[in-house]
Amino acid sequence: MFDEYICLHIEARLPINTSLDISHNISHETPNLQAVDLFCYGVVRKYAENDTEWYDCFSNKVVKELVWEPNFK
Repeated sequence: MFDEYICLHIEARLPINTSLDISHNISHETPNLQAVDLFCYGVVRKYAENDTEWYDCFSNKVVKELVWEPNFK
């Protein structure tokens, strides 16, 4: 269901002949993905737990921050 939702919204913005493939990798097997997970962890902790300790380590690198609330209906 998640993949279908993402595809629906991304494919509408892609040129007609562009294919879209979504894959799911395990972060501890992919160093770049693991780095993204660490960054996301800081953002999640900031908003879910009101804990900015990890976020503060990289907050000076954040250019723009938007709070998105999905509208699933």
